Amino acid sequence: MGIVIKQSGWNLAITAAGFILGALNVLLLATTYLDDEYYGLWGLYIIDSVFIIPFNVFWDT
Repeated sequence: MGIVIKQSGWNLAITAAGFILGALNVLLLATTYLDDEYYGLWGLYIIDSVFIIPFNVFWDT
């Protein structure tokens, strides 16, 4: 089996596992254990972190 195919398979498996864990976190854990205002605040933190990532990447160059 080629190295590219092997690494692609691992990448697919890890990405799928991350997607499933993230979906379970959002759909089950966050909605169960967080109140409405904390759930909204949590969503705001996620959006802010996604917005700030590009600035952190290009800040060092």
